[in-house]
Amino acid sequence: MNPEQQPEQVDHPPHYQAPGDTAGTYEVIRILAAYGLAEAFCAGNVIKYTLRAGKKGDKLMDLEKAAWYANWLVENEKRKRQEGAS
Repeated sequence: MNPEQQPEQVDHPPHYQAPGDTAGTYEVIRILAAYGLAEAFCAGNVIKYTLRAGKKGDKLMDLEKAAWYANWLVENEKRKRQEGAS
């Protein structure tokens, strides 16, 4: 299988979705967000994936995962500021 045919492994990988769950309803980050815990989860994952980059597999993939969680934090902060300005 060439890289173009491999399933997405960074942004919403299939192993984090229940069968038939096209909206990502069961993704851990969505559940944690409902309890106000998503920011801490994401910050911890930025640290985890950055520190382990290259030690457990593909370094680039680990760094992309760290960047995904960092981007989630940035976008979440933007959302909160926009909602506060409304």
